[in-house]
Amino acid sequence: MQTNRDQQIKNIRPEIAGVDLSEDSSFAEHFQNETLRPILKLQNELLLHVFRQYFEQRKGVFYTLKHNKQLAYIEQVVQKDLRFRSMLTGVIIGHFTEIEWEDYLGDEAELRRRMMTMLVKRVQDQVKEL
Repeated sequence: MQTNRDQQIKNIRPEIAGVDLSEDSSFAEHFQNETLRPILKLQNELLLHVFRQYFEQRKGVFYTLKHNKQLAYIEQVVQKDLRFRSMLTGVIIGHFTEIEWEDYLGDEAELRRRMMTMLVKRVQDQVKEL
């Protein structure tokens, strides 16, 4: 049953154009495109702000790196800093509906992997905004 909170959460999510899902698509693909992509787009500015703050707390080393090293650094901190990754996960999961939360728990490892991959790619694509 969809709660008032669930409906409000879905109503604020942006539409994602150009996503084709066939009946052959896996559950993880559906979840990625119907839940994760809209949430990442919705939370984009906050996620960039979180990354900026993270880099500044580490004495701005990120800003002294060349472009390709910055891309690698983004991926590295998401993979290796478990506290930071957990916080990023919370920023995203906090926008799940109750049903999406239950679905997420059903294939958590795969969906978490997809979530972090998409997040890293999104931030890397906007590295100039950092």
